[in-house]
Amino acid sequence: MDNKWLARRYEYLTAAEWEVLVRGVAKGLTNPEIAEDRGTSRKTVETQVHAILRKLDVSSRTEAAIYAFRNGLMDEGGDEP
Repeated sequence: MDNKWLARRYEYLTAAEWEVLVRGVAKGLTNPEIAEDRGTSRKTVETQVHAILRKLDVSSRTEAAIYAFRNGLMDEGGDEP
């Protein structure tokens, strides 16, 4: 597999998945907290988190957060750059 693809897997996320990753998962929020913040259902967030893990090819929320930081999707303060 090409290393360039591995580093840019985030480009396959939908806009909603991106928001859930950057504004929720990477900040350590729970699914209910993300759902409340986004004004959506817990089930929708669960589906989006599952899609994020699959598309980023990671096995946990922690790995997804690390991926976000390592690939410049978040700055050191936990905000979008």
